[in-house]
Amino acid sequence: MSDLYDEFNELWTGVDPLHAPPSPARDLTFAERFEGEMTNGGIAQFLWNYFPRWEETLDGAERAYRAMGAEKQLAALPAIRAKLREFAPLCGKRIELAKNEEEPGQAFEVWYESAEERMSLPEEPLFYDNEPALTAARLAYLEANRAALFGCARA
Repeated sequence: MSDLYDEFNELWTGVDPLHAPPSPARDLTFAERFEGEMTNGGIAQFLWNYFPRWEETLDGAERAYRAMGAEKQLAALPAIRAKLREFAPLCGKRIELAKNEEEPGQAFEVWYESAEERMSLPEEPLFYDNEPALTAARLAYLEANRAALFGCARA
């Protein structure tokens, strides 16, 4: 993507943004994580992998999209948030059941097969990590805020 983008990701590799102090860089990392899940498996995968802290992650991603001026992504988030709220109780129950299963890896497969199609929305591709407008907005934001973003990693 770019050297600046790679440099930012290198700073945040291995850092759990849920345990980092609030900052624009933390929010950008939330957006990165959200996009990775959306690219890899969509809304259902994001919910499973970030349950029960999916709302905190999505809130951070939303702040990042607002800061980047990513209007299409911001407009799509209410529908995605509604789906997540609708399916969160079911996901939580499935995760609890998985704790008692001999093959916990199969729990995700069962969840994904039952939830993916019902949770899928046409807006998902707006969050794929190769979406051109989002990539351009992120790079412009990184360049314009280089000092602030790179000064707060691993704080």
